[in-house]
Amino acid sequence: MTSEPSPRRFLGALSDRLNAVLVKDVRQALRGNYFRYTFWVTLSGATILAVLFLALEDRAPDGQQFLGVMFGFLAVATHALVPFFAFVAMGGEWEENTYDLLSLSDLRPRQIVLGKILSSGVQAMLYYSAFGPFLVFAFLLQGVDPLFVLFLLTASALLSLVLSTIAVAFSTLSTKRYARVFLHAALAAGLVMVTTASIQVALVIGREPHMIRTAEFLVITAVMTFGGLWAGAFAYAASIARLVHSEENASSVGRILIVAGVPLAWTAFAMILHWLPRSRSDADNVAFAMFTAVFLVLFASSILFASERERLGRRARHGVPRSRVLAMLAAPFLPGGGRGLVFYTISGGALLSGLCLLRMHFGETLSEVMDRSTSAMALMFVYGFVYLGLPYYMFGKLRTTLAVRLGTVALIGAAAILPSLAGFFMDIRWLSDGHHVGNPFWLVPEVLFEDWFVHGVTSDPDVGVSVLWPLFAALLVAGLANVKRVGVGLNEVLVASAENAARRRTEGAPEPEGHAA
Repeated sequence: MTSEPSPRRFLGALSDRLNAVLVKDVRQALRGNYFRYTFWVTLSGATILAVLFLALEDRAPDGQQFLGVMFGFLAVATHALVPFFAFVAMGGEWEENTYDLLSLSDLRPRQIVLGKILSSGVQAMLYYSAFGPFLVFAFLLQGVDPLFVLFLLTASALLSLVLSTIAVAFSTLSTKRYARVFLHAALAAGLVMVTTASIQVALVIGREPHMIRTAEFLVITAVMTFGGLWAGAFAYAASIARLVHSEENASSVGRILIVAGVPLAWTAFAMILHWLPRSRSDADNVAFAMFTAVFLVLFASSILFASERERLGRRARHGVPRSRVLAMLAAPFLPGGGRGLVFYTISGGALLSGLCLLRMHFGETLSEVMDRSTSAMALMFVYGFVYLGLPYYMFGKLRTTLAVRLGTVALIGAAAILPSLAGFFMDIRWLSDGHHVGNPFWLVPEVLFEDWFVHGVTSDPDVGVSVLWPLFAALLVAGLANVKRVGVGLNEVLVASAENAARRRTEGAPEPEGHAA
């Protein structure tokens, strides 16, 4: 009996160890019409445009322009088409009723999500391989910095992976058909904007490729890389949390990753201010934008955390520490809506506290814009607490539905638009212009750029600092309305801690005499 050749045995063993979802999705993608058509249309379009670019040039072709055109096609494929396919592939599990079969198998939610992401990575690698000859040809045309090409491909691959992870997370938000239509549109719009921005950034850097060797560019690249990896890790954890059983802990990993992003923001802020002392305005703008992004991620995730069902699941209760002190420290990271509100308050407070300490340390380096950034961040924190506290209190048990969660986001726009409409009909100009407390898109920039706490007034002579009082009144109402809810959530943690401690003592106690007989 002859044995199989060793390469075939190796490939067979490798396929057995590979993620089953990865194998299934790659096979479906290569056999399906979506990848087949998009791959050949993208590649054919790039080939035709490359031929026209070379044939119609009167002078020697510019390698930098040729690279920009080819990267545009590559970005559309890897930053838009591949992540969108990841969304469709995950959604196909609900629409084709195959997720129940996956959940009945030995595959854990982590393996299912990882398989979807890796299958998107395989498709992206096929695109990079197909566009490889174009990039090599651009280098042969001269005028192209090889370090720039390496940076472009690395950044593009990382962005594609992060976008695919976020797309999978988007697809797990709801299994309802009407909600998925909205998610389709939102993801498509987001991918178009990100793809357009990536192409524009590549063109800007391509015109001045020497900037990639500067310390400033390295700092900004490091900050963006850490931020992208953090966003991808959170999206990965959120996807797993959406797929786990309701009795399990569905949000602790996501909360821990959010908290991990806070010291990351502090570190990035210190790096920016340390390495970019000569261009303070640019450094401050980058730092404030980075802190704003971290806060927006905190607020968006807290929309899910603060709307979870209040009671701990059976398995989650067993994971509560037996020590009352450790249980209280772990409470903000345990699932539950009230504990989610505590998590938002502590995380936002830590973000603001770190910003204040760093401002004290780099006081001489900061410009006036960054000196007022803490006030603007504090206002954003207050707005977030009001938007999380009031709607979820009013809707009670309905807060776990997708409609209420989306309504929380819609409340931001409604609070800004409805008073403006009232001002229009009542002929109050400053109100119709959106200069009111319900409009954070006006109030936060006013605090940031108009010297509120120096001169005591805004740029609008009809509106003074007193406009803040309704906001703080709403903050007080939101806090008082959720006192009972938060108290019940924290008390449940203490009760679970006591139960686990008693169970531990019972299991460790010696058996009474004669019990074995």
